[in-house]
Amino acid sequence: MKQKKLLILSIITVAVILAAGITSKLRAPQITKSKDILFPELVSQINDVTTIDIKGNQRSVLLRQKDSIWVIENSDNYPALFNKVKETVINLSELRIVDDKTDNPELYSRLGVEGPEVTGTTSLLVTLKNKSNQEIAAIIVGSQRQSSGSKPGLYVRKSNDTRTLLVEGTLDVTDHKENWFHRYLFDISSTRVREVQIAHPDNSKLTIYKKDKGQADFEQKDIPDVKKTASKIILNRIGTGLEEMRADDVRALEQFEFPDDTIVTTVTTFDGLKTTVKCAKIDGRTYAHFEFDFDPALVAAQQESTEPPLEEKPATDQIDVRQEAQTLKDTLSNWVYVIPDFKYEALTINVNTITNPFPSEDGNDALDAALKGMGIPDIGQ
Repeated sequence: MKQKKLLILSIITVAVILAAGITSKLRAPQITKSKDILFPELVSQINDVTTIDIKGNQRSVLLRQKDSIWVIENSDNYPALFNKVKETVINLSELRIVDDKTDNPELYSRLGVEGPEVTGTTSLLVTLKNKSNQEIAAIIVGSQRQSSGSKPGLYVRKSNDTRTLLVEGTLDVTDHKENWFHRYLFDISSTRVREVQIAHPDNSKLTIYKKDKGQADFEQKDIPDVKKTASKIILNRIGTGLEEMRADDVRALEQFEFPDDTIVTTVTTFDGLKTTVKCAKIDGRTYAHFEFDFDPALVAAQQESTEPPLEEKPATDQIDVRQEAQTLKDTLSNWVYVIPDFKYEALTINVNTITNPFPSEDGNDALDAALKGMGIPDIGQ
């Protein structure tokens, strides 16, 4: 009986001690480990940053502030996305150190901080400088991971330090230049398009058209009797050549020379917009230069066939298109853009590759090649 009472007393004593310990911990002041800012000197110099140099293994982006605007210097000073530039500098200034990691170079690749000079790496060297070309901050950006809980983090290494650090924060940087400018250029719907004429240097020419705006499919003009018309699906895809146009890179027109085999495509709309596109493929890259004009004669011709006379129609639509042409001209005419391959194919297709002899002597090989280049599945006519 005594042993049983002693055992019960012991259990009660242990429970009381544990409860007291837990209560004391709950009442004790909570101590939070402070996370030091990675670049404390940057916080007070954010507005002094005038250069952001991003180096990857194969590519680089050089952003510089010129005349109060940010430009991509290695894209002939094309305007950069200011909000993205601002976000990059602010986010870099807010990175906080969570933990020290390895200083062994043999382990850098596991964390992605080996440096851009290493073949195959995804790490980036980001350097910030002021107008005197003095370095404010330089960091090798490695792999992303969660720093603690749900907070984002990444591995980094200061360019002059062997230590790898886990930091808390985000840093959305890339060595792809197209991610630093506004890629979307314009969108000219095929429903507006009246005619597309593609002229090659060998004097071959392809013209597609619609008789009126409500016509569903484009037709091919000037087809020789010995040949058959191209597939409607190809003609309609050509008509969409200026829809949702975007750029993958950019060059200044004054520093660009078009080759002798340049193709000229002219697209006119029912509402008076005329777009002239010079296209060329150089070293596997597809370049295009766009010129825009407003031609009231195109509007008059459409109104004569399907609408009231020009003098009876309000001029607001004409004014809008005239302004559209001027805005596009002011924005884009001084630049040459690298456009997607499928857009280039739609704007430069040769009439001989889509208009077969009738009857066909070689099957649909030429047609299939044209379809493939324009991103259309292989189908027969």
